[in-house]
Amino acid sequence: ECVSRQYEALRSGATLQLPRLFAEFTQALYALAGRTPVLDALRYTSTDLYRMLRMIEEPRIWRYLTDRHADLVAALALHDHEAAVKAVDDVYDLFRPVMELCKNRHPGFFEEM
Repeated sequence: ECVSRQYEALRSGATLQLPRLFAEFTQALYALAGRTPVLDALRYTSTDLYRMLRMIEEPRIWRYLTDRHADLVAALALHDHEAAVKAVDDVYDLFRPVMELCKNRHPGFFEEM
């Protein structure tokens, strides 16, 4: 259901919904795996990919992420653990390019106070 709502938001141009839908998908995934405390710890201690995605609001990146979420759901349904790991890795491989894009678009956000 989370992935279909992401695709619907992309189709309708409602990109402001995508960060929330991304977060809901991630929360559901960690909850299904019984790893909600791990997600909470990651959110508390690390630079947040979710926050950076909100800052840049790039539809092509949201489309890529939604496609990877669809790949992950399909892989899990087929018990294809290698494909599932690849889909998750592909999402987190975006971290550095997204951070660079954020630095270019919002340089003041990354300056030390």
